[in-house]
Amino acid sequence: MKVPPRLYRGVQAVMERLPRGPRDAVAREAWVQYRRAHTLQHRLDYLFWETTLRCNLQCAHCGSSCSPEPLPGELTTAEIDDALAGIARRQDPKTIMLVASGGEPLVREDLLEVMGRAARRGYRWGMVTNGLLVNDEMVDRLARAGMRTVSVSVDGTEEHHDGVRLREGSYRKALRALEALQACPYFSIVEILTTLNRHNAGDLEHVLELALRLGVKAWRVGTVAPIGRAKDQPELWVTGEQLRAAMAFVQRHRGRHPGLDLSYACEGYTGERFEPHVRKHRFACWAGIRVGGILADGAVSACPDIPRHFVQGNIRDRDFMDLWEQEFQPFRDRRWMQVGDCAGCKQWRICGGGGLHYFDPERGELQRCHARLMGEL
Repeated sequence: MKVPPRLYRGVQAVMERLPRGPRDAVAREAWVQYRRAHTLQHRLDYLFWETTLRCNLQCAHCGSSCSPEPLPGELTTAEIDDALAGIARRQDPKTIMLVASGGEPLVREDLLEVMGRAARRGYRWGMVTNGLLVNDEMVDRLARAGMRTVSVSVDGTEEHHDGVRLREGSYRKALRALEALQACPYFSIVEILTTLNRHNAGDLEHVLELALRLGVKAWRVGTVAPIGRAKDQPELWVTGEQLRAAMAFVQRHRGRHPGLDLSYACEGYTGERFEPHVRKHRFACWAGIRVGGILADGAVSACPDIPRHFVQGNIRDRDFMDLWEQEFQPFRDRRWMQVGDCAGCKQWRICGGGGLHYFDPERGELQRCHARLMGEL
């Protein structure tokens, strides 16, 4: 859903003439209505394919609890190819960004076969990787398979990165991967992903220097979520003070470095002090609204990190687009999330309940509210 440039410029000119208080109020209301329109339209803009739950790392903070072996019953080449072909028959694939996640996508031997065929159908595609298997030869193969964007995880200094990933040398391999990817002119975006935990929360300056030296176009900062292996390790979760410092860092540096798009991930509402300044847009959890997902075993949901409680079916039984159009109601009407601290929250209309991967179906409530954690509510 795009706003015509002429209308956008006109609205922007009017907004700039308003005093700050009314301007912020109008901006908040406009965002609420924008999010509502997307919810009603629910056009599929992003499609995650959780390629496998196999990984060549066993990170302490892994949200998917990946293992050295694949999940039994993972999709075959033909099954995922048929699913992507079916989606392309129902919606122009040029309007969909296809993202390969995992596990580690590159341990799946048919990845480039599947994604190359998807690119020929018209899909734009990207990948999230730990970088261990990326070398010059792999970069060339990725380019020939039509990959346009790639995100490589760098979690702070070498000590902290290798520590949380439980593999000495993984930091240096991630940097070599970034250098090789940056050297290829074909990719539109090479991005660094940084997941903050209680130990590396002070490493943002280090990663900023790295991003500027490498010349990457994007750097996205997130935090360890209480899911997967990290769910039972609260010693990894950032404190409110650390999160506030991270938001202040992003606010301070966002837009200051030409060519680098620094942003905070779409994890949760951060409060009005930070919301207008830490992302391109205000917070919205687009899971099931603009974002869909096919999990490793064919289950259909939204973002791969969301609990399986929210699975809406399986592509082995039903067409993905049928599920997208006929199911997904828990994602598109979230009044059921107004429980616990959210029940009486004055910011509910703006926040919408936070990121779904922070919602615990067993407890029936949001596990961590970013704004509350930082004292912004």
